[in-house]
Amino acid sequence: MSKPAARRQAELRHAGGAAVAGMALDERALWERLCAAPIPDHIWPRVGEYFEAYRGERAGIAGARHRRRLEMIAQLPWATRSGGAPSVEPVRQALDARHAGLAEIKRPILEHVAVQKRRWRLGGTPTFTPLLFVGPPGVGKTSMAIAIAEGLGRPVVTMSLAAHGDAEAIRGFDIAYMGSQPGMIARMLVQAGSRDSVFCFDEVEKAGPGRGSSRGNPVDVLLEVLDPTQNGAFRDAFLDISLDLSQIVFILTANSLDLHPALLDRVQVIPLRGYHDEEKRAILRDFLVPRLLEEHALTEQDVEITEAARDLLIQHSPEPGVRGLQRMVRTLLGAATLALEEGAAGRVVIDPDWLRRRLGPPQRPPTIGFRPSPREIGR
Repeated sequence: MSKPAARRQAELRHAGGAAVAGMALDERALWERLCAAPIPDHIWPRVGEYFEAYRGERAGIAGARHRRRLEMIAQLPWATRSGGAPSVEPVRQALDARHAGLAEIKRPILEHVAVQKRRWRLGGTPTFTPLLFVGPPGVGKTSMAIAIAEGLGRPVVTMSLAAHGDAEAIRGFDIAYMGSQPGMIARMLVQAGSRDSVFCFDEVEKAGPGRGSSRGNPVDVLLEVLDPTQNGAFRDAFLDISLDLSQIVFILTANSLDLHPALLDRVQVIPLRGYHDEEKRAILRDFLVPRLLEEHALTEQDVEITEAARDLLIQHSPEPGVRGLQRMVRTLLGAATLALEEGAAGRVVIDPDWLRRRLGPPQRPPTIGFRPSPREIGR
């Protein structure tokens, strides 16, 4: 047994834990996992308490809850880091690989990374200000967060806050309650496997107490998570231990700025406007068509989308984002794949006539009611 493991065993016994001798096989296996994990010293007294509770009630529901606690504590990335010194060029390349244009959006991101690089070089600890990307659906807010994580060399975990209607869903449920479980933050840490990962909270404007909920407002917990003076000791209610979130990079997305004022104070807001036609053409040419051809096991020798057909696709896509454009290209390539497999053609050329037969006439924006311009978001 290694010295750290022996030391932890002694600490566990001192905290009231049982000696390894006499443990059942599953208890011994769990104990060895705990000893192998780099759990901080100040957490070990609580681990000893939980382990004793588990052994005393292992046959019941309470024992199963204590075991789940211990298993999650063993899985948490107490010491694992994935990112090194922040660097501007990898982030720039990752953003350019996922997003055409948008120089005015990328610049504040790169400036922020540059500041953290200097802090690192001067011996400080990078402290990334939470970023909030605001814009209409389909403009690449979540994709922007993924690109930042790729450029930083860190894992990213995304979670939609629309599905979390109370504070306990984020902080965790007290173990005394039936159906108790760890909170969203603790689960994201385990999923990321790194204490300096990137957390992306989607649809922040939809976070709020559900109808009839008496379990608190999730925005209050989110404020604590984003606060650098508090997130170094975030307490999960199920685990009942403190988690260090100070090295996490937080990125939020929202469709509007209809948010709690205190939340806006915690973040740097970066608006994402809708794409104009030339940007959509570039996205179609450089991103969507190559990726969807590969998705359908096709090559440019199998299917050609003419320039006139691409222009018509843009007319079919009046929304600010490109999700509708992506769906239409996927529909066209699905039809082309079927034609090739049925032997109707050796090569499919998608021209305007071919496109109209499958998609119908171009869609028109609604003329009744108010349709806000993407550039008006946040005004």
